[in-house]
Amino acid sequence: MGKIIKFATTLYVDHIVFTAWGCTMTIPEQMFLCNSLITLELKGCDFSPIDLRFPTVRTLHLEHCGIHFRDEECSSGRVDFSQGCPKLIALSLVECIFIGKPEGSDNVGKIIGFATTVDHIVLTAYRCTIPKQMFSCKSLITLELKCCLLSPNDLRFPTVRTLLLDNCSFDFHDENCSSGCLDFSQGCPKLIALSLVE
Repeated sequence: MGKIIKFATTLYVDHIVFTAWGCTMTIPEQMFLCNSLITLELKGCDFSPIDLRFPTVRTLHLEHCGIHFRDEECSSGRVDFSQGCPKLIALSLVECIFIGKPEGSDNVGKIIGFATTVDHIVLTAYRCTIPKQMFSCKSLITLELKCCLLSPNDLRFPTVRTLLLDNCSFDFHDENCSSGCLDFSQGCPKLIALSLVE
């Protein structure tokens, strides 16, 4: 597989889809050296947070990946995309598993970090809270949350114009949610497209 990726990098490929369903396979080292890479999709791969070093990638899609916190370099307990992917503007995380994460980092909301230049996020995380950093991401325009656990007070995205909430669960037990309804006008003042699924 490494030889194929190496060959692809010589052709200045800008979009790679790497799928490793049904087998344990790490990311080929040659992929990190591909300076022309703009869009990267990894499906069914296993890797460590420090493996995410793609300085030219602008769109990153991780699906059913196992992210292992096994290295000393991962002592922070976070996957910080802003370090390894500084040009990232679109991030998609679909049902990724965080293995060996430090105590106290019990869900994706506490683990993910990303650059404030990201303008499109797709997050599918069953019964997990969302990263608090999303609330202060001033470049965020499109947000898709799927199967997430939310409080109505979480809907504070002042720059988001397109919002999709797909099969999300809402907790109205927060003392600040006495109205029992979702008010998008306050937290999402620039919203022009809203999709609610189930």
